[in-house]
Amino acid sequence: MNAGSPLPQRFSPREIAFRLRQLIRAYSKRSSIDLAASVAWHLEALCAHPDYRGSWQERCAYRRLVRH
Repeated sequence: MNAGSPLPQRFSPREIAFRLRQLIRAYSKRSSIDLAASVAWHLEALCAHPDYRGSWQERCAYRRLVRH
């Protein structure tokens, strides 16, 4: 596991993003602290992944969402 990422590096940014979309859909139907924490966890993992090529605007938006 990378020290900056809560998910093992065996997950690609694409796989993390897919899981993230599923979690956000679930949260929109049934909000809970656990789902919110999992969304934040996946956002942090995506931003910290060495192969993630998101723009600085995306990273900034994701970091704001984590703080929210």
